[in-house]
Amino acid sequence: MAETSEHLSDAQLAVLASSGGDDAQVEHLAACEACRERVANTVRAIRALADPVEIVAPPAGLWERVEDSLRGEGVGGAPGRPGVRERQTGSSRRRPRPRRSSWAVAVAGVLAGALAGGTGVAVATHLRDAPQDEARITAVTVGTADLQPVTATAMHGHAVMQREPDDRLELRVDVSELPEDGYLEVWLRDEQASRLISLGILDSQVTAVQVPAGVDLTRYPVVDVSREHFDGDPSHGGETLVAGAMEPATG
Repeated sequence: MAETSEHLSDAQLAVLASSGGDDAQVEHLAACEACRERVANTVRAIRALADPVEIVAPPAGLWERVEDSLRGEGVGGAPGRPGVRERQTGSSRRRPRPRRSSWAVAVAGVLAGALAGGTGVAVATHLRDAPQDEARITAVTVGTADLQPVTATAMHGHAVMQREPDDRLELRVDVSELPEDGYLEVWLRDEQASRLISLGILDSQVTAVQVPAGVDLTRYPVVDVSREHFDGDPSHGGETLVAGAMEPATG
């Protein structure tokens, strides 16, 4: 998928990270890896800003000692030696404060605005307490599949393929039931079931599995859920319970 040459602005990225953005911006993210990475960084920054911090009172007499030290060094116009401004060397030299990047400033502005509006605490708490929100905000659905029964007439399911913020593909599989014996395994395969790629085991009725990088989905368009047995054989056991072809997402 080719990237667009015009990237989203810092302000748009901040809005996407905090409230999801509009349809055009979400479509842009689907095509632009650079903007997806910047949104992911922005979400992490919002979470960091949302984390509570403990404010500790300074030790008694701290500021007086700082002022005395500055006067002794002749800093800020305070008298050191008359008419002489002493140079700072070594570890006493002040280090320049790092400049914040523009996207970090934009995120801080959005969060401050939300706090002023009375909604920032809820937004910040939600982002902190729900790690899956980053994926929900920035993941893009690329395909879906209805899983129809093959050898298990009462079983059915659904699968959704999503592209994650770091450009990985994740397949979320939802089946109506789990087998009483053996276990379920998810595969991508061709229409003839002559080429198969194992994606992993379904250990619950709803499971997310990762798609290996570089897989050509046009060559492996079918989602296959098989019943396997604890026999030590890693190949497909030949019993497909439900299967369905992946259809590209629309809209």
